[in-house]
Amino acid sequence: MWSKFKEFLGLDEILADEPIQESKQDKSNLIDVRVLQIENQLLKQEIKLKNELLNEVSQDNMSLGRQCQGYAEKVYDQQKLINVYQEMAN
Repeated sequence: MWSKFKEFLGLDEILADEPIQESKQDKSNLIDVRVLQIENQLLKQEIKLKNELLNEVSQDNMSLGRQCQGYAEKVYDQQKLINVYQEMAN
């Protein structure tokens, strides 16, 4: 594990007192890091879009819930009136 870490950071070349040269692996590591950064940025953008859609759907659901509550209150009031009229008729 330590050797892989030293190799990743390029410490094995420095510690070996050899001339410092950019190896293909160092370039590959830099490219891999850049690719991961780009992927991370794209994923953050996708998450932001998904959150915006989720918020929109949530607002719609809350609006529908308020409408349903209003309808339920109207039905309750009408049922009370029906009960009163039926008692008056009896």
